Amino acid sequence: MDDGQGKPRDAERADLADRIRRVADQGRISAADRDIRLRNVESAQSKSELDLMARDLDQLETTIAPGAAAPVPSAAAEVGVPSTGVRVEVNRRNVVIAVVFVVVTVIGLGGLVAFGARGGSDSATVTDDGLLDPVAPSLASPSVSSSDPSGTAAGSAYRLDVRGIRWFLDAYRTKFSTTDVVDLTMYDDYVVVQVPQPGTHRHTGLLYRPANGWQDFGGVTADFPGSEPVDLTALDVPALVRNIAKARESLNVDDVSQTYVIVDYRPDFDATANVDIHVANSFGESGYLATTLDGSVERAFPYTP
Repeated sequence: MDDGQGKPRDAERADLADRIRRVADQGRISAADRDIRLRNVESAQSKSELDLMARDLDQLETTIAPGAAAPVPSAAAEVGVPSTGVRVEVNRRNVVIAVVFVVVTVIGLGGLVAFGARGGSDSATVTDDGLLDPVAPSLASPSVSSSDPSGTAAGSAYRLDVRGIRWFLDAYRTKFSTTDVVDLTMYDDYVVVQVPQPGTHRHTGLLYRPANGWQDFGGVTADFPGSEPVDLTALDVPALVRNIAKARESLNVDDVSQTYVIVDYRPDFDATANVDIHVANSFGESGYLATTLDGSVERAFPYTP
């Protein structure tokens, strides 16, 4: 897909829809998630939107289905060192300019999009709609506990709230001895993360589910060109959770059923690391807030009928 601004062809929509149905048939996504993704494919207005949707599928197609036995990673992969014979490649489907809604629940991990780069003219500038106003810090998180800081046991404490996100960040640091990520996407009940390999432009893709612990999610691959690691110690978690509430309430998406947060950094396009908050509902309506690590809201991309 070389023209990101162009309207998708029917054949391109059909190809992506077939891939979505295939990963659903394999048990990698739920039927509800499949239906939402298919509606987003139908409503996509640019090829870049399809690119972002395809980005997630590239990873889903390489991971095992939920509940299946996870492959035992090599010691080298566990500590972030390439194993002998690992094929390293760049996913050419990813085009980076700044995320438009990627489909839901996984939709896309990414940083670009044709219909709304962070400074793009098609985006909705946040001025008097209240999206830049502070939100009362009253999002109480349920009390959770964890006796497994490495995050390897089932039933651990992750969820998309203050306490759960902090738990995950602690578990990540304990397991990988770093606070840096190449790309982090947090969903309501699971996380996809790219763990950087020191001294290289490669990462190990991993999926974390509370019920299953850590699973391989694409193995060792090259970073997207121009990506730089993000230090998660700079992430203001309470501000992020307040912005999640703001996104759910203020982006013209009624009955939000899916929320996810993408953290990445593309210096060629962005002055600072991105923390983009996406929301969607079962009707395929979606929008997102472009924010930063400290919780500042840069722009809003509300759903427009």
